[in-house]
Amino acid sequence: MSEERLAGIDALRVVAFVFVVALHADRTALPEAVVIALETIPRFGVPYFFLVAGYFLKVEETTLPALLSRLVTRLVPIYLFWVLVYLGVHKLLIGDFGISKLGALLIDGGPGYHLWFLPAFGISILTVFLLARRFGDQVMLASCLLLFIVGLYFIELLAPFGPALPWKLFRNGPFFGAIFVALGFLIRKRRWRPRPPAALLLLLAELGVSLGERFVLSSAGLIAPTESINDTLGTLAYGAGAFSLAVSLPSGGASLRALAEIGRYTLGFYCIHLVFLWLVQAMLGPPSGTTLLIAISTTSALSIAATLVLSHVPGLARFIR
Repeated sequence: MSEERLAGIDALRVVAFVFVVALHADRTALPEAVVIALETIPRFGVPYFFLVAGYFLKVEETTLPALLSRLVTRLVPIYLFWVLVYLGVHKLLIGDFGISKLGALLIDGGPGYHLWFLPAFGISILTVFLLARRFGDQVMLASCLLLFIVGLYFIELLAPFGPALPWKLFRNGPFFGAIFVALGFLIRKRRWRPRPPAALLLLLAELGVSLGERFVLSSAGLIAPTESINDTLGTLAYGAGAFSLAVSLPSGGASLRALAEIGRYTLGFYCIHLVFLWLVQAMLGPPSGTTLLIAISTTSALSIAATLVLSHVPGLARFIR
């Protein structure tokens, strides 16, 4: 999964992380327009990370045993480590999570609800690899798109026209991530790098599509105007637009390169940020526009600082990078 690194890809990892913090921040009691914006604008963040994984996935040069070994040895220790961390933090700050919820620990991270990303990440990479190796790019892309649509209808939108399914695992398998890994893989394979102005216009247009889709869904009564919905069809274009901007950026700027160096630690930022978000929000009290900005900026800064410090602690580096 190696490829010439583009500074824009690693730099925008940091931007995507900050937007993920914004997505997880408490926004109850804020004006409806603000809530809708916070429900839509940050949604490129997690898809971006899957796109990056696809971009660096080399199906032709990797064997299945090698890929499985890399995914297991890389992701499983990180997942188990952070699940244990969040069990401890949750007990200290909120209360005992409960052994009866053991299944949730294996599926979505339990109290560290954002940790769903890690198993879904591995499953999505494996799905794209197997489909591309066995059936080729076109079947792989169509299959991943079908998985996304199935997850969107049956799980994300709760099958509004039936039949309903008794489970909600949209993000916890290939239903969400595989299509983004596939898009990243094809962007690299096709060597697609638009010019920065065109990429920016594409990103803004696709954000407009996402906002329009939310309006249509709420107007049709399928979701409430401010309802938290993880992904829609517009998310596909929006995530791809953000990644298009990343690959379009020239790598020569000193500021971009410096941000890119920090971006290589984004896994640690992502894993640790909920600890700081809980603490900061508890100290700030009820959310407002001002406290929201403080919570996002403070959590982001503390997560980055803590990760960079911990990266120098023997034995911890493998869990944050």
